[in-house]
Amino acid sequence: YAIRSPAAGRIETVAEARHSIGTQALAARIRRDDGSAIEVRAPFAASVEAVAVRAGGHVAAGSELLTLSASPDQVWEALRGLYLIGQADDLPDVDRWSGASDRIGRQAAQTAQAIRTRAERMSNR
Repeated sequence: YAIRSPAAGRIETVAEARHSIGTQALAARIRRDDGSAIEVRAPFAASVEAVAVRAGGHVAAGSELLTLSASPDQVWEALRGLYLIGQADDLPDVDRWSGASDRIGRQAAQTAQAIRTRAERMSNR
């Protein structure tokens, strides 16, 4: 998941690669040209996979700040939710987790099967 800059400015602080951050944790702080600061927060608990900017550097609005990778627990919970309400168009996202660790891979397989069964029932109506 790419976090993008909501505004142009100078990066005051940014999370470090290969570190974990929690939901709503500070991912970056941007100082605008008018002196105001914008705090960019993580939308979910994750690992910081890559950082595209360095503290002190300038960033344009809409440019990538950093990339997050969801924690295994977050992925598992999302798959559980999709098990209940997922649709056929969710299958590519579900299937990409089928080769993951035992727990996540099993949940992905069960979720994919539930979605396919639900889609088949809907098409038979």
